Amino acid sequence: MGHRLLAVTLLLTGCGTALPDADSLVVDVKLESAVVGGKIPFTFANQSETEVVTGALDCVVGYERREGARWVLHHSLRMCVAIAELHPPGSLRGYQTIAPESNGIWRLVVEAWTGSGPGRSIVTTRSQPFTVVAND
Repeated sequence: MGHRLLAVTLLLTGCGTALPDADSLVVDVKLESAVVGGKIPFTFANQSETEVVTGALDCVVGYERREGARWVLHHSLRMCVAIAELHPPGSLRGYQTIAPESNGIWRLVVEAWTGSGPGRSIVTTRSQPFTVVAND
């Protein structure tokens, strides 16, 4: 029953909805530095007027690392259960993910979408930078 409800919700979500602005989807990391492989607490807030869908945010996030003057995307290699999470307008939820496996200045990257299938609209949002250091 739960899977059917999710599928119906995903189909209905895409009907006539506008893609939210990346500034209205907020990823807020709750620390300034973390140790390699440590926990990173963060929140995801949907401040838009549109329901959005993400993967399971405690698992499916990407990372960008500052390399010189640019940010380079590093995909998470964690094995995750394929599940979609719904984020209604005005929602705020807390999560934890694992810090990257190397030192540097990083930020989290989250993709959210409206609709379903190949015609879905995707918006990407990023957290503020945080530092990852070796565990001495």
